[in-house]
Amino acid sequence: MAEQQKKAQEQDLNQLLKVRREKLTELQENGKDPFQITKYDVTHHSMEVKDAFEELEGKSVSLAGRMMSKRIMGKASFADLSDRYGRLQMYIKNSMSRNRMLSIIKKAGIIGIWLVIWQIASSVTGLAFLLPGPVTVFLALGKALCTRAFYRVVFHSFIKISAGFLAALLAGLVLGSIAAVKKGVQSFLEPLVLLMRALPVAAFIIVMLIWFGSQNAAVTIGFMVVFPMVYQAVLEGVCAADTKLLEMAAVFELSPVKKVRYIYVPQIMPFLNAAVKTAAGMCWKAGVSAEVIGLVKNSIGEELYYAKLYLMMPELFAWSITIMCISFLFEKLAVALIRQCGRVISGDIHGSGKEQDRCRS
Repeated sequence: MAEQQKKAQEQDLNQLLKVRREKLTELQENGKDPFQITKYDVTHHSMEVKDAFEELEGKSVSLAGRMMSKRIMGKASFADLSDRYGRLQMYIKNSMSRNRMLSIIKKAGIIGIWLVIWQIASSVTGLAFLLPGPVTVFLALGKALCTRAFYRVVFHSFIKISAGFLAALLAGLVLGSIAAVKKGVQSFLEPLVLLMRALPVAAFIIVMLIWFGSQNAAVTIGFMVVFPMVYQAVLEGVCAADTKLLEMAAVFELSPVKKVRYIYVPQIMPFLNAAVKTAAGMCWKAGVSAEVIGLVKNSIGEELYYAKLYLMMPELFAWSITIMCISFLFEKLAVALIRQCGRVISGDIHGSGKEQDRCRS
């Protein structure tokens, strides 16, 4: 019995090595040899760093090994690095890099230039009642921020649009996963998805207003806009799963739950991140449009409509800026939520930091 198990393990190992070698050969044939692309010069090993710690204090060293554990604690992180000579604990400080700071300064400068162009255009045309300058607009925005009605209106629109977005996200994840496995479900849903993607948003809004009334317009329109994007992203992600990884999973007899966690979820995440990033902005545009057409009470759309009706251009521009800011924050929040959920499901709870500027043993 023991000999049979040993032979089975050897066969599994040989199959795994075969799959890995085939993938390596494929990369090399495509000119993406990992041994040529990635090079890392090691200057010291863990034992050498420990023995000569005082001499190396303040100097830069390069080590390589396997990260055995990591603990993320805000801006400070700890990790254990193991190489052939021992183990070393690392202290990692996450801080804003110089390049990122320059990027922020550059973006701020570009925004400043456009604000100057905006002010010049307002002054040259002399039509302040149609094209108010940025100073007038931001004063109107500041005045609105000091009122309770502003936050009540924003909260009402945020709840409605977010509800439509979340409902579409969940429906797209579930139905997209089922359609990827069941081709009959995919064929059945294909006409509906094509209709949602092809029909103009304005036509959808009018139909939804007739069917469900103005109070639910933002929810239903948000759902109609987001669902096709999420559904298609999940469908493409599942269908694009690496067949060799699936073959390896079959060899090691992985359970369906583990296949989803370690193969399908990592494969879906890039498609889903891109879809959510686009869908979040589109959801807010469509949701506010539905509020404008349906004149939903206590909503951003209603404020936009009356600002347009009475030619209150500073207020109109102020509400437009508000929509842009909320849409931007909503997009960042949605993408961060999706990424974190993907990391938790796939087992990478902490995730990998984007920046680890200083590593000190």
